[in-house]
Amino acid sequence: MKIKVFWLIFFVMLLFVICFLCFFLYERLSFPIKFEEEITNASDEFNVDKNLIASVINAESHFNKNALSNKGAVGLMQIMPSTADWLIDKLVREKGYILNDDGNAKSIKYVSSNNKYLYDEKTNITLGSFYLSYLLKKFNNLDVCICAYNAGEGVVSKWLDNSEYSSDGKTLKKIPYSETRNYLKKVKLNLKVYTNKF
Repeated sequence: MKIKVFWLIFFVMLLFVICFLCFFLYERLSFPIKFEEEITNASDEFNVDKNLIASVINAESHFNKNALSNKGAVGLMQIMPSTADWLIDKLVREKGYILNDDGNAKSIKYVSSNNKYLYDEKTNITLGSFYLSYLLKKFNNLDVCICAYNAGEGVVSKWLDNSEYSSDGKTLKKIPYSETRNYLKKVKLNLKVYTNKF
């Protein structure tokens, strides 16, 4: 009888350890944390929650700095080259950034029409975080900001002007693109996890 109890306890403990390891590996693989310094610096610079930045990076590229979409979006935060040109112009004019990184906190590796700079983690995270900051200020709503990051600010502005999608012109009651609906859910789930990890 004592031997049966011993083996029962042993198997219960073994099952507990296996479950714990599976959960640990799932969380570590599904919600990695990389480029912490770049994320923290961009968070401080543009006053954007670092958990949001990490959540968007996870949703966009799963922290793969070499990611390239079939639409041409590049790097960690999947920046379109045309959007990058516009963001760089705003960074130079509004924030005093200098192009071509010389180690200065306010310098950035970038040359228009050369996508290779968008694979640089500091450049990509700086641009993506600045864009999030811009969208948060423009729409003053986290969910709308996340939708605009995915679908584009022009498209989301049209949704806000359409009573079928927005009751008040500020929030979305319906998101017409299934990709954007799923993207919003993914980023919000990431936010819950990263809020406890960072």
